[in-house]
Amino acid sequence: MNVGTKDLKNRLSHYLRRVRSGEIVRVTDRGAIVAEIRAVAPAVTNEQALLVALEAAGLVTEGNARFSPIRPVRLRGGARASRAVLQDRG
Repeated sequence: MNVGTKDLKNRLSHYLRRVRSGEIVRVTDRGAIVAEIRAVAPAVTNEQALLVALEAAGLVTEGNARFSPIRPVRLRGGARASRAVLQDRG
């Protein structure tokens, strides 16, 4: 379905309902198609499934090492961490 920009602006909710139902809406400007509006694929909410998909695509690899424990940073002379951060920013 093609729709002009003015009609799209005036009846946006109508066209979004049609997109939700599976239609593709092509936006025209002076008769030329300039954009398409289509439904997006549902987002993956399961983190494990997302990681498996990313690994299958070769974008990530599963780690197998353990992190070493983090030791707190000790400042010299009893200085406050907030003051050190502010000095570092200046």
